[in-house]
Amino acid sequence: MKKAFIINGSGHAGKDSFVGFIQDEIDNVINISSVTEIKEIARDHFGWEGQKTNEWRRVLSDIKQIQSASCDGPLKYMMAEWEEGHDNDVFFFHVREPKEIKEMVALLGAKTVLITRATEGDHQIIFGNEADDGVLDYRYDIMIVNDTLARLKESALLFIEEFIKDV
Repeated sequence: MKKAFIINGSGHAGKDSFVGFIQDEIDNVINISSVTEIKEIARDHFGWEGQKTNEWRRVLSDIKQIQSASCDGPLKYMMAEWEEGHDNDVFFFHVREPKEIKEMVALLGAKTVLITRATEGDHQIIFGNEADDGVLDYRYDIMIVNDTLARLKESALLFIEEFIKDV
C-alpha cells in the first residue's frame, strides 16, 4: 500500500537531507516538491538560475499562488505523480501552504511532518514570502528537530521504524 507524507519546514531546515537519509535505506521513496513545475516556469520565463535568495523565494511563491488559484496546477502535478506510483512506494510531498497541506491530507490520508532547525530557537526566520513565512501555520502530526546531521539521520531511521517499516 502506498504511503504519503507531507513534509514542510523553513528554507534550509533539512527536509531534503531527511528524505535523503530515508532513501539511503529504502529504494521505493519518492521525493516530490509542489514547486517543481513552478521552478521550470521561473527558469524558462524569468531567468531564474536556481538561486535560493529571499527575493527568488518570493517570486517562486508568487508564481505558485497564481498557478494554484488559476488552475490548481501544483496539486494536479502531485496527484499525477501519486497515480503513477507503485503500491509499495513511499511519497514525500513538499508542500508549504496550509490549504494545500489540508487538501493533500484529505486526498491521500497523509501524515504531516515538520522539520525545524535547532538554531531557529524561539524565533522564526523571516523570508519575506507567504509560503516560507507561513510554515508554522499548520498543526503537524510529526515534528523533527534538526540540530546536527547525525541526529537528523537518527531521526530518519526512527521514522522508518515507526511510520514506514510495513511497506
